[in-house]
Amino acid sequence: MKARYVRVVLLCLASLFLGACGGSSGGGDKATLARLQDETQRAATIEELVAAGAASGPTLTKALEIPAIRQAACDALIRIGAPVAPYVIKARDHKDVTVKIAATTVLNAIMAQDEADKETADATAFSWVSMDGPYGGSVMCLNEDTDGCLLAGMANAGVAASHDRGATWATAQTGLSEYTVWSIASLDEVLYAATNGHGVFKSTDCGDNWEHISDGLDNSFVHAVQPVGAVMYAGTKGGVYRSVTGGKSWTLANDGLGDDEVRCLGSARGVLYAGTSGGDIYRLSPGRTAWGKVGPDLADGAILSMQLLGDWVYAGSEDGQVFRSTNGGGTWKALPDGLTGEAITSLAEIGSAIFAGTAGGGVRRLLPDDTWARLDEGLLNSTVTAMHVSGNNILSGTDGGGVFFASARDAEE
Repeated sequence: MKARYVRVVLLCLASLFLGACGGSSGGGDKATLARLQDETQRAATIEELVAAGAASGPTLTKALEIPAIRQAACDALIRIGAPVAPYVIKARDHKDVTVKIAATTVLNAIMAQDEADKETADATAFSWVSMDGPYGGSVMCLNEDTDGCLLAGMANAGVAASHDRGATWATAQTGLSEYTVWSIASLDEVLYAATNGHGVFKSTDCGDNWEHISDGLDNSFVHAVQPVGAVMYAGTKGGVYRSVTGGKSWTLANDGLGDDEVRCLGSARGVLYAGTSGGDIYRLSPGRTAWGKVGPDLADGAILSMQLLGDWVYAGSEDGQVFRSTNGGGTWKALPDGLTGEAITSLAEIGSAIFAGTAGGGVRRLLPDDTWARLDEGLLNSTVTAMHVSGNNILSGTDGGGVFFASARDAEE
């Protein structure tokens, strides 16, 4: 708030230098004030004043003294914004307390609007840079191990690994070199890979070699792997399985979930969430063995992605929607503004900022006003199939174009 106030005050000081704040405001244009009080002319007059910008400051602040048109004047001043801030600041010294209150309300709104505009500009002020690979197929998922080794799960090409932060990539030669890998997770320095039709694999050497570990996993079409504490979960076409033996054996954990196909898993604070092909979201709380449905019929398409920040849950759907819950799935709000219907393949968070990867619409960032801004500068492939946060960078995997990265520093001053 302090920074916002300083910016507006600086504008007023500049206006003082130019004479805009000095002396009398002229009391406003009497003819214009008369038209504002005429209900049949008010709307057109307001539009003329807004179009005139700073020049309308004296008239609109004078209108704050007239109860019948005070609200209309407030709205117009807010629409014009910072250019009329010097006049609004002067109006806060008015002897009429109702005018003082109105002017203060307008000034607060102008400062908030100024800050939101700045955040929007900062949010979109970065560009993507290619990591020169991995090529040979779509990048279905991205992750990294505790040593900083980057891993990319590929379509029909297994796992590509980079030991030098993406400068070079090499595909695993043993274990799952020709399989599609939907998800990669890490638990106790062991990597787990979910494959399309071949169960789960694990690696202890940054993806160079993989071992098949699917004993008890009756459904081999695995869309997601997700650790919760010391337990590894696998989301499959036939529900969820769990392993407490590091993947050596798996047991079905479908109580309350049924046979729904699970497309994604997410976890925070020991709570596990599952998104299904039917557009539903289920939650498994710590110490419970039965799932509870917290997002019934949330989307028309499958839930493809989730991002969790404590009790805040974001879910992306196949039909191009993003939903947010601030209470662990108790209630949900759709966030459609700025999205254009492409599937939300992935979600990522850095510094409380939420990013969405889409199948054809590039990358979007959620702005403070709950609208989405498109962030595609330098992104040569608009079909984003995976996202991952690595340190202060955000990575985007694409459909055949390899991986791109961008700095996603917190833009707050």
